Amino acid sequence: SMVRVDNFSIFFHMVVLLVALAAILMSFEYLSVQHLKHGEYYGLILYGAVGMCLMSSAIELVLIFIALEISSISTYILAGFRRKHAESTESSIKYFLLGSFATAFFLYGVALMFGATGSTQVETIAAALKNGAPTLAYIAVAMMCVGLGFKVAAAPFHTWTPDVYEGAPAPIVGLMSTGPKAAAFAVL
Repeated sequence: SMVRVDNFSIFFHMVVLLVALAAILMSFEYLSVQHLKHGEYYGLILYGAVGMCLMSSAIELVLIFIALEISSISTYILAGFRRKHAESTESSIKYFLLGSFATAFFLYGVALMFGATGSTQVETIAAALKNGAPTLAYIAVAMMCVGLGFKVAAAPFHTWTPDVYEGAPAPIVGLMSTGPKAAAFAVL
């Protein structure tokens, strides 16, 4: 009872998989022009797509966190995939540091929500909050929104995007600007 497959999650699975397919198709020519031929590139795209799909169908906060990290780790690596270019390495480091900071906010929000409601199941939390939400629950929701706000690059958490998108490979920018955001919107 940690994953729910319904029309909502299937729609987001299709969105994420189409975005990943588009990134893979764009990468064929890009990798040959850039002289980057590595098998792990495609594996990381698919690994990130699995995390994004899991985010959209998870109904348990800890699983959402794990899926968020699966998605994030692959995009951190893919952002710095052009190893010979300094701006690519810089973008990967910035994305990793800011992403880790945002992930800490999300995880602390999950811990506070567990403290406020006694559960990390979304349905159990909703039932507990119907009876009256303690102040701790509002703080937890705010902290989780900070973490997810970073993932969707919502203002004021969007300042990382120009630097990361400038240094990342072009097909990965296409992937990062759509796939993780769709998955994070599904979580929201």
